[in-house]
Amino acid sequence: LHSAFNEASSVAVCLRVAMGIAGFLDGLDDQLAYSTPKYVTVRNWRLGCSNICIKGAIAVYILGYLIFYQCKHLVPAPIEGDILIDPTDPTQDDCVSHDPGCKLAYRQIIN
Repeated sequence: LHSAFNEASSVAVCLRVAMGIAGFLDGLDDQLAYSTPKYVTVRNWRLGCSNICIKGAIAVYILGYLIFYQCKHLVPAPIEGDILIDPTDPTQDDCVSHDPGCKLAYRQIIN
């Protein structure tokens, strides 16, 4: 009777350990789960035509109207800074044009 009790208790211990491992593994299923997308092919010419027409209209609106016509892809940014204009005459040998010995180096624009 004593050995039967020991066998029963050892089987119960084994079952508890097995149930604990199974519960731990079930918890891993929840912890390590991930999602994948599902793809569907719709074989209806009306839906396919409307899909292509809507996408084409969106592309024409964005490319044709917003970008090419209204230039909305350019972000207007104010220019900040100083402007320096140096209105000097072109001279030979980079001399100062106010010196008496300095010669100007103009070129003809029209032949």
